[in-house]
Amino acid sequence: MIFKETYNPEIEDFTKEGKLSLSAVLKIFENMGNRHSDLAGDSRFKYDGTETAWVLTEWQIQAESFPLYTDKIRAETWAEEVKSPLVAIRDFMLYKNDSVCIRGNSKWVLLDLKTQRLCRIGQEFIDKYQPEPQTVFADSNFSKIKEPENYSFEKRIQIRRSDFDFNNHIHNITYLDYALETIPEEVYKFLEFKNLRISYKTAIKDDKEVIGRYYEEAEKKVLGIYDDANQLKAMVQIW
Repeated sequence: MIFKETYNPEIEDFTKEGKLSLSAVLKIFENMGNRHSDLAGDSRFKYDGTETAWVLTEWQIQAESFPLYTDKIRAETWAEEVKSPLVAIRDFMLYKNDSVCIRGNSKWVLLDLKTQRLCRIGQEFIDKYQPEPQTVFADSNFSKIKEPENYSFEKRIQIRRSDFDFNNHIHNITYLDYALETIPEEVYKFLEFKNLRISYKTAIKDDKEVIGRYYEEAEKKVLGIYDDANQLKAMVQIW
C-alpha cells in the first residue's frame, strides 16, 4: 500500500535561500509515516494494551534538488517487502511540481517494551501495511557508519526541554540539529549537501547536554553525538 499526500509547507520549513531544509524533509517523511501507520491501524499512540513499539534505527536520504517555497510538494511512502524477520524498511519519495527530487528510506525494529527485546515481524505486519516490492534505492542495506578514532573538533550543546518528544526521549530529528550545530562555522557557511545518513545507537533521556564531535572524511562530514558520560548516541554523515 502506497500512501500519498500533498504537503503545504510553512515558512519555518525553508532556508534563507528559499529552499526546503533537510530537517523539514525528515519532518515530512516522519509525519507521513505516522499517518500511514494510523491508516494501517498501527498508531504510535496505542490504547489496546499492546506492549510493543516501533524503534527507528537508521535514516538514509538522497536529494537531487530541494523544493523552493513556490513549488508544489507532495510525497509518497510505503513499507518494503520484509526481507528480515527483525527489520522493517520504509521508503519515501518527495516530488516538486510532479518530479521526484528526494528519495529516502528508514530502518525500524519492533521492540517488546516489557523485555526490551526485539520482536519478529510476522504476518500481522504484512496484513496491515501491504508491503510493496519496489524500493527507492537499488540496495536497501544500511552500511555501518564508522566511528572515527579521533575527531578534529567538538562542541557541547545544551539540551532544551522542547528537544524531548512524547516518549520522553530526544526526538530523532533533533539529532540532525545537534550535528549541524556541531559543524565548525568556517565549514558550515560554505556547506552544500544532498546526502544524509543517521544511525541511532541508544536514546538520550536524562542528560542536560550532548557533545557533538566532528571529523571530515573525503567529501563526507562525519559527526558523533555523545552524552555527557561519553557514550555514543548517534552517528551522522552529511555530504
